[in-house]
Amino acid sequence: MLKKRIGISILDCNFGNLEEELGELKRNGVTNIHLDVMDTTFVKNITFGPCIINRILEHDFVFDVHMMVESPLDIIMQIDLERVSLVTIHSEVCDKAGVAEYLRKRNVLFGIALNPETQVDDAEMRSADFVLIMSVKPGFGGQKFQEECLAKVEEVRRYGKMVGIDGGIEMSNIGRITGADYAVVGSGYFRSGDRKKFLRDITDEFLCGSCSG
Repeated sequence: MLKKRIGISILDCNFGNLEEELGELKRNGVTNIHLDVMDTTFVKNITFGPCIINRILEHDFVFDVHMMVESPLDIIMQIDLERVSLVTIHSEVCDKAGVAEYLRKRNVLFGIALNPETQVDDAEMRSADFVLIMSVKPGFGGQKFQEECLAKVEEVRRYGKMVGIDGGIEMSNIGRITGADYAVVGSGYFRSGDRKKFLRDITDEFLCGSCSG
């Protein structure tokens, strides 16, 4: 994840036809998939557990896993990390040091996610490889982008960390987040009438906007 990338969150895909959705993502040129893992303990939603995650990981993408759970290590230890480049947990979760140690022993990057109301913390910034700035309240797709969260990008940059932004990203606002390394796009992609064109256009805007800025 050293180069700027768009990652597609499959939170808003058709889970009743997941194999076909993943196949279409590949045909449309998607390279990075963002897996949102929820079990109702941290946010009031549920997605999938280790069994389904491992089936998804059999597909040929670069995966990052966003753990919106209270006890991430319990799930992480059941996941095949061979195809996972990054695991992100939330700032509010306990035992961040234990999670970081487990991941780094397996050559997986350790990320910290900051909710819209969560402030940048010096100790956390120094311990993380990657920081995911949430631009919506975590747990549900389709929310409105909170532009005030962008102020955190420069704060995190001072620590020399890779920065991602997650939530409400669409063509109308992608140009404002070109200071980030990673943009997570979900409902904007899946609700598009022409997904392949949407992906091409939003990727071009993200990458080219960065070059011109």
